[in-house]
Amino acid sequence: MTQFGKVLAFDTALNGVSVGYYQRGPRVSDALYLDTVRGQAEHLIPMTKSIVEKHGASLSDVECIITTIGPGSFTGLRLALSAARSYGMALSVPVYGISVLKALALGYSASINRDEDCHIVVAIETKRSDYYMQIFTADVQAASDPVTIEAGQVVPWIESHNVTKAHVIGDALGRLQSDLTSTKSQGESLDLNWHENQSHFDAKFIASHSADHIDSYSSDLTPLYLRGADVSAPKAKARRISDV
Repeated sequence: MTQFGKVLAFDTALNGVSVGYYQRGPRVSDALYLDTVRGQAEHLIPMTKSIVEKHGASLSDVECIITTIGPGSFTGLRLALSAARSYGMALSVPVYGISVLKALALGYSASINRDEDCHIVVAIETKRSDYYMQIFTADVQAASDPVTIEAGQVVPWIESHNVTKAHVIGDALGRLQSDLTSTKSQGESLDLNWHENQSHFDAKFIASHSADHIDSYSSDLTPLYLRGADVSAPKAKARRISDV
Protein backbone atom coordinates (compact mmCIF):
# COMPACT_ATOMS: atom_id res chain seq x y z
CA MET A 1 0.00 0.00 0.00
CA THR A 2 1.35 3.40 -1.03
CA GLN A 3 1.94 5.84 1.82
CA PHE A 4 3.18 9.41 1.80
CA GLY A 5 5.19 11.23 4.45
CA LYS A 6 4.25 14.79 3.52
CA VAL A 7 0.98 15.70 1.80
CA LEU A 8 -0.44 19.05 0.72
CA ALA A 9 -4.20 19.30 0.07
CA PHE A 10 -6.29 22.25 -1.03
CA ASP A 11 -9.66 23.40 -2.32
CA THR A 12 -10.95 26.60 -3.92
CA ALA A 13 -14.13 25.15 -5.49
CA LEU A 14 -16.21 26.11 -2.46
CA ASN A 15 -16.26 29.63 -1.04
CA GLY A 16 -12.83 30.50 0.24
CA VAL A 17 -9.41 28.87 0.20
CA SER A 18 -8.72 25.72 2.26
CA VAL A 19 -5.18 24.34 2.58
CA GLY A 20 -4.13 21.31 4.63
CA TYR A 21 -0.73 19.84 5.40
CA TYR A 22 0.16 16.42 6.82
CA GLN A 23 3.60 15.25 7.92
CA ARG A 24 4.18 11.74 9.17
CA GLY A 25 7.22 12.30 11.34
CA PRO A 26 7.34 14.26 13.49
CA ARG A 27 3.57 14.10 13.10
CA VAL A 28 1.93 17.30 11.91
CA SER A 29 -1.70 17.81 10.85
CA ASP A 30 -2.64 21.42 10.21
CA ALA A 31 -4.85 23.62 8.03
CA LEU A 32 -5.44 27.19 6.96
CA TYR A 33 -8.77 28.57 5.83
CA LEU A 34 -9.66 31.93 4.32
CA ASP A 35 -13.36 32.73 3.88
CA THR A 36 -13.55 34.77 0.68
CA VAL A 37 -15.48 34.72 -2.56
CA ARG A 38 -12.89 36.78 -4.43
CA GLY A 39 -9.13 36.86 -4.82
CA GLN A 40 -8.58 33.15 -4.29
CA ALA A 41 -5.79 33.12 -6.87
CA GLU A 42 -3.70 35.63 -4.93
CA HIS A 43 -4.06 33.69 -1.67
CA LEU A 44 -3.73 30.00 -2.61
CA ILE A 45 0.01 29.82 -3.39
CA PRO A 46 1.13 31.95 -0.41
CA MET A 47 -1.06 29.86 1.90
CA THR A 48 0.42 26.56 0.66
CA LYS A 49 3.93 27.90 1.18
CA SER A 50 3.08 29.35 4.59
CA ILE A 51 1.60 26.17 6.09
CA VAL A 52 4.52 23.99 4.96
CA GLU A 53 7.19 26.41 6.18
CA LYS A 54 5.33 26.85 9.46
CA HIS A 55 6.34 23.28 10.30
CA GLY A 56 9.98 23.49 9.25
CA ALA A 57 9.60 22.06 5.76
CA SER A 58 9.58 23.51 2.25
CA LEU A 59 7.41 22.86 -0.78
CA SER A 60 10.22 20.76 -2.27
CA ASP A 61 9.71 18.29 0.62
CA VAL A 62 6.07 17.61 -0.29
CA GLU A 63 5.55 14.09 -1.64
CA CYS A 64 1.95 14.28 -2.86
CA ILE A 65 -0.63 16.89 -3.88
CA ILE A 66 -4.38 16.49 -3.33
CA THR A 67 -6.94 18.80 -4.94
CA THR A 68 -10.69 18.84 -5.31
CA ILE A 69 -12.00 18.35 -8.86
CA GLY A 70 -15.50 19.81 -8.39
CA PRO A 71 -18.30 20.49 -8.52
CA GLY A 72 -18.36 24.08 -7.30
CA SER A 73 -17.21 27.49 -8.45
CA PHE A 74 -16.09 27.24 -12.07
CA THR A 75 -13.26 29.75 -11.58
CA GLY A 76 -12.20 28.34 -8.22
CA LEU A 77 -12.16 24.80 -9.57
CA ARG A 78 -9.95 25.71 -12.50
CA LEU A 79 -7.61 27.56 -10.14
CA ALA A 80 -7.10 24.58 -7.84
CA LEU A 81 -6.59 22.13 -10.70
CA SER A 82 -4.10 24.43 -12.41
CA ALA A 83 -2.14 24.93 -9.18
CA ALA A 84 -2.11 21.19 -8.44
CA ARG A 85 -0.84 20.29 -11.90
CA SER A 86 1.82 23.01 -11.72
CA TYR A 87 3.03 21.78 -8.33
CA GLY A 88 3.07 18.20 -9.59
CA MET A 89 5.27 19.11 -12.53
CA ALA A 90 7.56 21.47 -10.60
CA LEU A 91 8.06 19.07 -7.67
CA SER A 92 7.90 15.81 -9.70
CA VAL A 93 5.29 14.40 -7.32
CA PRO A 94 1.97 12.63 -7.94
CA VAL A 95 -1.25 14.63 -7.97
CA TYR A 96 -4.58 13.13 -6.98
CA GLY A 97 -8.09 14.47 -7.11
CA ILE A 98 -11.26 13.97 -5.12
CA SER A 99 -14.73 15.37 -5.69
CA VAL A 100 -15.91 18.04 -3.28
CA LEU A 101 -18.95 15.86 -2.55
CA LYS A 102 -16.88 12.83 -1.56
CA ALA A 103 -14.39 14.94 0.42
CA LEU A 104 -17.20 16.37 2.55
CA ALA A 105 -18.66 12.90 3.07
CA LEU A 106 -15.28 11.48 4.11
CA GLY A 107 -14.69 14.26 6.60
CA TYR A 108 -18.14 13.85 8.11
CA SER A 109 -17.96 10.04 8.27
CA ALA A 110 -14.69 10.22 10.21
CA SER A 111 -16.29 12.44 12.86
CA ILE A 112 -19.26 10.22 13.78
CA ASN A 113 -20.12 6.74 14.96
CA ARG A 114 -21.15 5.07 11.73
CA ASP A 115 -24.68 3.77 11.47
CA GLU A 116 -24.64 1.18 8.70
CA ASP A 117 -28.35 1.80 7.98
CA CYS A 118 -27.80 5.53 7.54
CA HIS A 119 -26.62 7.23 4.37
CA ILE A 120 -24.82 10.53 3.89
CA VAL A 121 -26.39 13.04 1.52
CA VAL A 122 -24.16 15.92 0.44
CA ALA A 123 -25.73 19.14 -0.88
CA ILE A 124 -23.61 22.05 -2.05
CA GLU A 125 -24.45 25.39 -3.60
CA THR A 126 -24.74 25.98 -7.33
CA LYS A 127 -25.55 29.69 -6.78
CA ARG A 128 -28.71 29.03 -8.77
CA SER A 129 -32.10 27.56 -7.84
CA ASP A 130 -30.81 23.98 -7.87
CA TYR A 131 -28.18 21.98 -5.93
CA TYR A 132 -25.16 19.77 -6.51
CA MET A 133 -25.88 16.53 -4.65
CA GLN A 134 -24.69 12.96 -4.16
CA ILE A 135 -25.62 10.08 -1.85
CA PHE A 136 -23.02 7.94 -0.05
CA THR A 137 -23.20 4.90 2.19
CA ALA A 138 -22.01 5.12 5.79
CA ASP A 139 -18.53 3.96 4.69
CA VAL A 140 -18.48 6.60 1.94
CA GLN A 141 -19.14 4.43 -1.07
CA ALA A 142 -21.08 6.20 -3.82
CA ALA A 143 -24.76 5.23 -3.66
CA SER A 144 -25.68 7.59 -6.50
CA ASP A 145 -24.07 9.57 -9.25
CA PRO A 146 -23.39 13.25 -8.57
CA VAL A 147 -26.28 15.31 -9.91
CA THR A 148 -27.61 18.80 -10.37
CA ILE A 149 -31.15 18.78 -9.01
CA GLU A 150 -34.06 21.10 -8.16
CA ALA A 151 -35.48 21.11 -4.62
CA GLY A 152 -38.79 19.59 -5.68
CA GLN A 153 -37.01 16.52 -7.03
CA VAL A 154 -34.70 15.93 -4.06
CA VAL A 155 -36.90 13.71 -1.87
CA PRO A 156 -38.09 11.42 -4.71
CA TRP A 157 -34.49 11.17 -5.91
CA ILE A 158 -33.20 10.17 -2.45
CA GLU A 159 -36.03 7.64 -1.96
CA SER A 160 -35.38 6.15 -5.41
CA HIS A 161 -31.99 5.00 -4.07
CA ASN A 162 -33.66 2.99 -1.26
CA VAL A 163 -32.62 5.50 1.40
CA THR A 164 -34.85 5.77 4.47
CA LYS A 165 -32.46 7.56 6.85
CA ALA A 166 -29.72 10.03 6.01
CA HIS A 167 -27.39 12.62 7.46
CA VAL A 168 -27.49 15.72 5.24
CA ILE A 169 -24.36 17.87 5.05
CA GLY A 170 -22.89 20.60 2.85
CA ASP A 171 -22.91 24.35 2.42
CA ALA A 172 -26.43 24.40 0.87
CA LEU A 173 -28.23 22.98 3.92
CA GLY A 174 -29.97 26.15 5.05
CA ARG A 175 -31.45 26.89 1.64
CA LEU A 176 -32.33 23.24 0.92
CA GLN A 177 -34.09 22.75 4.25
CA SER A 178 -36.08 25.93 3.66
CA ASP A 179 -36.97 24.87 0.11
CA LEU A 180 -38.15 21.43 1.21
CA THR A 181 -40.27 22.96 3.97
CA SER A 182 -41.86 25.56 1.70
CA THR A 183 -42.66 22.98 -0.98
CA LYS A 184 -43.77 20.42 1.63
CA SER A 185 -41.37 17.94 0.07
CA GLN A 186 -40.18 16.32 3.31
CA GLY A 187 -41.10 12.71 2.54
CA GLU A 188 -43.27 10.78 4.98
CA SER A 189 -40.97 7.77 5.31
CA LEU A 190 -37.65 9.61 4.91
CA ASP A 191 -35.72 10.54 8.06
CA LEU A 192 -33.33 13.42 7.28
CA ASN A 193 -30.91 14.66 9.94
CA TRP A 194 -29.40 18.06 9.17
CA HIS A 195 -25.80 18.84 10.16
CA GLU A 196 -25.05 22.47 9.40
CA ASN A 197 -21.55 22.42 10.92
CA GLN A 198 -20.33 20.10 8.15
CA SER A 199 -20.22 22.60 5.30
CA HIS A 200 -16.53 23.19 4.51
CA PHE A 201 -13.76 21.17 2.93
CA ASP A 202 -11.74 19.70 5.82
CA ALA A 203 -8.27 20.18 4.37
CA LYS A 204 -6.50 18.91 7.48
CA PHE A 205 -8.44 15.65 7.45
CA ILE A 206 -8.06 15.10 3.70
CA ALA A 207 -4.30 15.67 3.84
CA SER A 208 -3.84 13.13 6.66
CA HIS A 209 -6.39 10.65 5.29
CA SER A 210 -4.85 10.58 1.82
CA ALA A 211 -1.40 9.84 3.23
CA ASP A 212 -2.56 6.32 4.11
CA HIS A 213 -5.63 5.85 1.88
CA ILE A 214 -4.59 7.12 -1.53
CA ASP A 215 -6.78 4.45 -3.16
CA SER A 216 -9.77 6.62 -2.19
CA TYR A 217 -8.45 9.31 -4.54
CA SER A 218 -7.99 9.42 -8.29
CA SER A 219 -5.11 10.32 -10.58
CA ASP A 220 -7.74 11.39 -13.12
CA LEU A 221 -8.02 15.17 -12.76
CA THR A 222 -10.90 15.62 -15.18
CA PRO A 223 -13.01 18.47 -13.77
CA LEU A 224 -16.42 17.51 -12.40
CA TYR A 225 -18.39 20.53 -13.58
CA LEU A 226 -21.90 18.96 -13.84
CA ARG A 227 -22.84 22.01 -15.93
CA GLY A 228 -21.27 24.62 -18.16
CA ALA A 229 -19.87 27.90 -16.93
CA ASP A 230 -22.23 30.84 -16.42
CA VAL A 231 -21.68 33.10 -19.40
CA SER A 232 -23.76 36.22 -19.85
CA ALA A 233 -24.49 37.64 -23.27
CA PRO A 234 -23.34 41.23 -23.83
CA LYS A 235 -26.07 43.69 -22.84
CA ALA A 236 -24.96 46.44 -25.19
CA LYS A 237 -25.85 46.12 -28.85
CA ALA A 238 -22.99 45.99 -31.29
CA ARG A 239 -22.37 49.31 -32.98
CA ARG A 240 -22.84 49.48 -36.68
CA ILE A 241 -20.18 51.28 -38.62
CA SER A 242 -21.85 53.23 -41.40
CA ASP A 243 -20.51 53.09 -44.86
CA VAL A 244 -18.65 56.23 -45.79
